[in-house]
Amino acid sequence: MKYILRAFLVSLLITCFSAPLLAQETMPEPRIYDSSYKIAAGISYTAIKGNEAALKAKYFVNRNIGFEAHAGSSTGSEVGYQDVYLAVIWQPHLEGMGLLRPFVGVGPALLQLNSYPSNYRHLYGQPKKNNFYGVFPFGLEFSFASLPVALSLDCQLPFVKLTSDELSRAKAYTTVGFGAKYLVR
Repeated sequence: MKYILRAFLVSLLITCFSAPLLAQETMPEPRIYDSSYKIAAGISYTAIKGNEAALKAKYFVNRNIGFEAHAGSSTGSEVGYQDVYLAVIWQPHLEGMGLLRPFVGVGPALLQLNSYPSNYRHLYGQPKKNNFYGVFPFGLEFSFASLPVALSLDCQLPFVKLTSDELSRAKAYTTVGFGAKYLVR
């Protein structure tokens, strides 16, 4: 019994003195990297809701915050339109994501409708020229380590429709697209 008590006390002392040493080995927190480029310009194409082709540009003002400008046009669908927006975006570069970077933003947008589908024209007449709304762009961007090129999958969703009656009939303001950008590092 005496040997068991002595063995228990020795193991208790070893545990008490070694626990603080083991506690110091903690996992480091994920590191957020800076933007790997300052300016990017490119094109985007979506075959969903209007076959839209767009020009896009990004400009980073600090580590992970920047602006994204978008100017698109659709003429191949039943609803022709042009849209533009300027969004403030947050694009963190998280450890463990590699060259794949998520982004999310918010900003004002303008949609100009050219025509309605033929089956709606008798109901609604000519479309209003300018329709303002808020846009919520988000997506993923993949950049190559050795090339100044990035590929993206992005979506633009409206979140405020100031002229909602017009926009709800148009169905042309939600896009999902693929893009390619040239990066200036």
